[in-house]
This record gives sequence, C-alpha cells and structure tokens, in this order.
Amino acid sequence: MGERLTRKHPLYIGIQALFFLILLYLVYRFGGPWPAAGLGLFFLSHFIGEIRSFVKVYTGFLLYKTGWRSLKIPYTDLTEVLYVHRVGGREFYKITYRAGKRKKVLKLHSYMFTHLKELFAVLEGKGIPLTKPKKKNDYVALGLFALFAAGGIILLNEVLLRFFSFLRSGIADRYHLYPGPFLWMVLFVFYALLFYRLFRLIKQNNYPLFFSRIFLHIGLIALLFLFLRDFTAVEHRAEMARVLIDVRYQCEAARFEGRAFPFETSGCSEYKTKLMKGWKRLPVQIYFVTVPGEEEALLKEPGRIIISGESDYRYLATFWEEGEVKVYKTPEGSSPAQL
Repeated sequence: MGERLTRKHPLYIGIQALFFLILLYLVYRFGGPWPAAGLGLFFLSHFIGEIRSFVKVYTGFLLYKTGWRSLKIPYTDLTEVLYVHRVGGREFYKITYRAGKRKKVLKLHSYMFTHLKELFAVLEGKGIPLTKPKKKNDYVALGLFALFAAGGIILLNEVLLRFFSFLRSGIADRYHLYPGPFLWMVLFVFYALLFYRLFRLIKQNNYPLFFSRIFLHIGLIALLFLFLRDFTAVEHRAEMARVLIDVRYQCEAARFEGRAFPFETSGCSEYKTKLMKGWKRLPVQIYFVTVPGEEEALLKEPGRIIISGESDYRYLATFWEEGEVKVYKTPEGSSPAQL
C-alpha cells in the first residue's frame, strides 16, 4: 500500500486551462471550427493526464505517474535526492537514479505538485537521505553584483543631480526645463528593490537563481537609464531650437500647400514643451508680428517664438542661458530642410 498520494496542484492546472481557453478561442477565430476541435481533443487528453498525475511512496519503490505514463524507481537505484530552495518560496526536489547503465534525473517542482514535503519526509523515514546543495562562494556572481552596485552608485548620482537642479531652479523661480525628477526617483526606488533582491540571493548563496536574474536586471536598468537620460538631458537652447524648426516647418508647409496658417495671425498661440518657470510648467508662446519693430519688445522673455513679416517670414526664438535671455535666429532665406 502506497503512502502520501500527491496530485498536480489545482492552480497549476487552472492556469493551463486558462491558457488553453485563450488559445482555443484564437484558433477558432482565425482557423475555424475544425482546427479548434482538433486542438480541443488534444488538450482534453492532456488535462485528463494532468488530473491522473501523482507521486506515491511504496515499500520498495517510488512511483511517479504523469500524464499517460508511469515511472517506477526502486530505492536501490536512487543515487541522490536533492532539495533546492529558492527565494520567494519556490523549491524543487531533484532525484537522481540509475536506469540500466545510465543516470537520469527527475525534478519535482512544488508549484506543480501538492504535499511534496510530506511525501519526502516519509521517504526519509524509509532510510532515503535528503541532501541540500553545498554552499560556496562564487566570485563570478560577486563580480557581477559589484558591477550592478557600481551602476546603482552612478544612478544615485544622476538622481541627486537632477533632483537638486530641479529644486534650486524652483526655489529661484527661474526658467529651466522639466528634468523629470520624480521619474528618476521612481527608477531609483525600483533599482534599490532589485539591488536588495540580488543581495539576498548572494547572501543565501543561491547562485543559480542569481545568474538567471542578474543579466535581465542589468539590461532592464540600462535601458531605463538611457531612456530617462535622453528624455531629460535637454538644454533650453536645444529645446527652443527644436520648437523653432518645428514651427517654421509647419508654417512653410502650410504656405506651400495653400492651407490655413497653423498659428494665430494676431495674439499668442501655445506650444507644449518641458519648459518651466519656478514650479510652474509653461508652454512655449508663439507670436505672429506684422508691425515692424514690435518684435523687439517680445525678445525680453525666454521661451518665445516670434514670426515676423508678411511674405518672407522671419523666425526668432528666445531662450535662457547663463543667466540671461538670448535669441536664436534662423538663417535668412533658408528652407526648413536646411535648418
């Protein structure tokens, strides 16, 4: 009579069933009823096998039944029963046994089967020792962790620089670009959580899981870092030049195609950008000037685009640099493609 009958975990079977239903719906939608019926029969056979699966301890052997096949392992053929525990509660049992002249390995995962701990406790009671992997230092893992930590120091420096620059500009009530300090803070917190998780893996000597995570984490953080650096590291001069070129292109394209002018011919239009003054987010102001000399009064404030003239337009942009307002001018008579 066998002891400790286990079954496939209901949640594990449920996730497979959910995946099957989604896949069956897609096959039915794109392939029709007959391919869906064939796939349905295949999965029905699979689920019947999953429900019938179990591991059972007998007096002289271990019976592993999965799907439509069975594996009978006599205790005399067992060479090692290894228990591996991973961070987050994940665990599996690695059973090494002889099959004729060859050695084979059977892995039983805790997320797949229920009552595995109780089952192997009974197995230990029958004289089958349960071993754990020996812990040793892995200097390659330590080196990769040091690389990750160095990246963390660089990221912390970037966070602090942007945050204090944003803070100083806000307090001084001066013009500056929104550097996204809150995005940087979120990234730093995310990095810190990953750092702590990898540190726990090193501390627990769980090097297999560490190696399976470290490259993913380094790649993910590098991509986020490059994205945010590109997104935030923009000078006011470069931003206003970008807006000026975009505005001129829209105006010249509208004039060439005979369309309506894209901005107000009198008054002020607005163009959304990352420009700020103090704590307030300000759009770029676009002015259309037809009276000669009127543009001079508009050049005293940064963050403005001035379009002047009647037939051949002149485009100016004001920006904040080195504590004063400066003017960016497009070359006279040049086309948008030449800017």
